[in-house]
Amino acid sequence: MEEPVFSVLNSLMFFNQVDIVQSLCANNDFIKELFSVFLTDNDDQKRSAVAFIQQFCQISKTLQAPARTLLYNKCAENGLYDVIEYALLHDELKVRLAGADVVMIAIEHDPTVLRSTISKQLEEGKKPLLTTLYDSIHREQDLGLKLQFFECVRILLDPSTLAPVDGMNERASHMLAHIKYKPEDAHISDKFVTTFYKHWAAELCIPIIALDESGVGEEVGNLSTANAAVYVHLLELMSGFVRLHGERFKDFTEKFKLLEKASVLLRCKVKHVKLGIFPQITVDLVAALKFFRYCLGMPGESYTNRMIRANVFEPVIDILVDSVPRNNLLNSAVLELLQFIYKVFYLANVAYHRKIRSPL
Repeated sequence: MEEPVFSVLNSLMFFNQVDIVQSLCANNDFIKELFSVFLTDNDDQKRSAVAFIQQFCQISKTLQAPARTLLYNKCAENGLYDVIEYALLHDELKVRLAGADVVMIAIEHDPTVLRSTISKQLEEGKKPLLTTLYDSIHREQDLGLKLQFFECVRILLDPSTLAPVDGMNERASHMLAHIKYKPEDAHISDKFVTTFYKHWAAELCIPIIALDESGVGEEVGNLSTANAAVYVHLLELMSGFVRLHGERFKDFTEKFKLLEKASVLLRCKVKHVKLGIFPQITVDLVAALKFFRYCLGMPGESYTNRMIRANVFEPVIDILVDSVPRNNLLNSAVLELLQFIYKVFYLANVAYHRKIRSPL
């Protein structure tokens, strides 16, 4: 097929999709009838409606921003978030995949709108969408979906959203680069993060809060791959919170002793929890070690002193001794952490003493 013909066909498909979405969006009776399906007990119709809404949202991505905003507002007014809750908690994987896709499309459209909606749900006494995401994280067995739910939470809780802090946030940055933010959006995002620590943070971190800080991680020794992935992704999230949420996260870790409890994962016998690796899937960054590394890199001595009191460095040295004969990722991760400590603290102290000793 010649290139001009291919280009013409793509243009025809695009304008055809735009016409379909705009005509359906203008039909209020159709939108109401579509979402009224979820008020019935017919599960087959509900599943078909979820699949249709997923395709509807996918096609709407080709619309201009004003038309897309009008569409999402209409869907939200007719119960889009109830549909998402139904889909995410459904027993069938295909339906949950469709629901996760709709959530990601909504976040891609504008995360600030979703944050405002979640806050409004909380004020009205309804079940917030964030709580539904937590429920899905803890009960989902599919690793890809679990990671997608964590990514949704990560984007919602990033006050800057557009700042590419690490690999995953960089992907989110490119995904959201089309959005033109207003000055008041920063206030909404900051308020949402404050609300998160007041109402939802403890609920999200329950797996780590429930650990026995005086134990050796026996409770995570026999976890399934899916449940072990919760600890890995949760520590990844917390590594981001250290950098993004500053004093709020530090106060939260002090209240629930998160540093002390997370150190239990360094003493457990399950290497993929220590490292951020689970069978057949290797994550680019370590989990527990990465979290403590970011804590050490924060200004001030609060995190460092608490890590010393929690005896975090003893299991780190034990891991190094156990892994010395093998030149593997676990050994490299510990060596990198120790080298970071040397650079940050030893060299800083040398520079400080040289400054004191230098003649005026």
